[in-house]
Amino acid sequence: AVGGSFAAAAFSRCTFGGESLAGSDLSGASFEGCLFSGDVLSGAVLDDAVFAGSSLDVPASRGARMRKAFFNRCGFGGAFELRGADLTSCVFMDCSFGALGILESSLEFSVFRACTFASVKMMKSRGAGMQMTGLAIPAFTASASELPHSAFADSALRGARFEGAVLDGASFSGADLSGAVFAGSSAAKAVFTGAALKAADLSGLSAPFADFSRCDFTGAGCAGADLSSVNLHRAVGIDPRAPGMNAAGARLTDRALARAEDFRPGFRK
Repeated sequence: AVGGSFAAAAFSRCTFGGESLAGSDLSGASFEGCLFSGDVLSGAVLDDAVFAGSSLDVPASRGARMRKAFFNRCGFGGAFELRGADLTSCVFMDCSFGALGILESSLEFSVFRACTFASVKMMKSRGAGMQMTGLAIPAFTASASELPHSAFADSALRGARFEGAVLDGASFSGADLSGAVFAGSSAAKAVFTGAALKAADLSGLSAPFADFSRCDFTGAGCAGADLSSVNLHRAVGIDPRAPGMNAAGARLTDRALARAEDFRPGFRK
């Protein structure tokens, strides 16, 4: 029933298609082993809803609100686009995504754990505090999006594109950012400790006070980058004196500290 109220209802092994739930109030509802297809969730309210072992072959979801919704072992179809949606504080556990598109939507404080992706394209969206750690995310794009204090630690993000993104205070510790593009983005006080930045495009990146300790910058382009007062302890492949880059006040390798680190058993260089 389009626009109906099913708050706190429990659905098990049900099939929903077309626009059957569009605009409905499904706050607190649970869906176990259910099948969704078509434009079924557009405009629906799914705050605190729980999806377990369900299949969501939903090409587009416009204006859906799913604050604090929980998705466990769910599969999303070949293409799943969120447009003008609110998924604040959602949790996705062991979910599989095809091509995930996020346009003018909010995923602030949402968490992705043990999920798989074919691609992620995030445009003009908000993801403050979003957590995508320890994931392999091919073809990741977050252009013109706001992702301050987001977490991508230990994730594989080769060739990711962050043009014009706000990444202030974000964490990329141990991430593989080889060939990633940060042109024109902001990453003040972000943490890149131990990240691979080989052949990355950092042109125009503004990252004052960021931590790039133990990073590999081999082949990275840093023209026009603001790396003032950054931490470059044990970083390789970067010359803070190179023309066209502002690295005033950068902390270089502390040899005494490096010797002490090498002496400590098990220290990760």
